[in-house]
Amino acid sequence: MKTIDTRPDLDIAPARITFAIFAKALGVRLLVLLRALRNRREVMNLEDFTEDQLADIGLTREDVDRSLATPWYADPSTQLTRSAWQRRSHLRRLG
Repeated sequence: MKTIDTRPDLDIAPARITFAIFAKALGVRLLVLLRALRNRREVMNLEDFTEDQLADIGLTREDVDRSLATPWYADPSTQLTRSAWQRRSHLRRLG
């Protein structure tokens, strides 16, 4: 018998989605949604900041408005973080 003639006999059962796996996935998604809603409420508080206060944390009024224009279920804080990092890296490159 040649080696290439033999193949291992793998008896692999198809994956099953159990209730526990489904519940855990649902719970994780619910936590992500709740975190996004909480962060949206906090970002909405930034609308009360002055331009100078926003500049102190590396943001502009446009950054705040753009982040709040995302869908209600999206986390606007990720957009704000990205904007602040981009502005900071751009300023570092300038000198």
